[in-house]
Amino acid sequence: MFIFSLKPSSHLMISFKKIFFLLMFLLPGCVCAQSPLKVVSSFSILSDLIQQVGGDHILLQTIVGPNEDTHVYEPTPKDAQHLAEADLIFINGLGFEGWIERLIETSGYKGEVINTSVHIQPRHDAQKCACLQGNHSVSSSKIDPHAWHNIPNIKSYINVIEKALSTKDPFHQKDYARNAELYQKKLDELDQKIQKNFNSIPKNKRVSITTHDGFGYFGDHYGIQFLSPVGLNTGAEPSAKTIAHLVDFIKKHHIKILFLENIASSKLMQQIASETGARLGPILYSDALSDEKGPASTYLKMMEHNSMMLIEGMN
Repeated sequence: MFIFSLKPSSHLMISFKKIFFLLMFLLPGCVCAQSPLKVVSSFSILSDLIQQVGGDHILLQTIVGPNEDTHVYEPTPKDAQHLAEADLIFINGLGFEGWIERLIETSGYKGEVINTSVHIQPRHDAQKCACLQGNHSVSSSKIDPHAWHNIPNIKSYINVIEKALSTKDPFHQKDYARNAELYQKKLDELDQKIQKNFNSIPKNKRVSITTHDGFGYFGDHYGIQFLSPVGLNTGAEPSAKTIAHLVDFIKKHHIKILFLENIASSKLMQQIASETGARLGPILYSDALSDEKGPASTYLKMMEHNSMMLIEGMN
């Protein structure tokens, strides 16, 4: 007599589990848990944000590295190779990476391109134009791409990054969500600290001159007026009229310090300093992080460094 048991054996249960996980990894868009996601980021600041969320579950390549200028960057064949091998590509958007579409086409990449600034409210450069054109109102349609200098915007970036990584690699979704949540708390703490420090500076002293117009979002958020001889793109050449208006503004408002940037030449600022008597100040990190040995090797360090230098200069 044969007796059949309806209770599945332990061997069958193990087999079913193996089949289940195998099918899960074969689903479109999913990546095997054993291999890190191959991720490409357009520039160093964004790379740090992605690494904070992705942790050990991603293999990250950065196109424009520390202390390099994304505005004038020329992509290389190696960049195209990284894109061709990528599972995901992250960009800032807002026209910041003017070369990215051409690079993607060259690489043959067919996957998703994640625009991390998709949910932020972009600003324009009209404010600066009005100041440097003799107080005449000037219409401007140029979108300011430097949205990362506003911490609330970065919180939006983090949400986009977490969602993209979790969708591509659901096996590690909980890790991505936890990393994002912890980083959001660090952002909140730093934002409150910076705001408190700037509140100690009288509003009439919150004026800074930088090499290019890369700190507008920072200024809007913390109540600082930033002016520069160069517009939103470091590759632009300022007119003699713009420089003359800026020189007059510096003299009129008795501005004593000009801030340099890690990605830009100091030649123009040296000229303005000689014409105004202002001194060249410390370096701010605008469009790229420093290297690992520098003071701005992560986004949090960059924001803290920049705020400290600005406060010292205003005082």
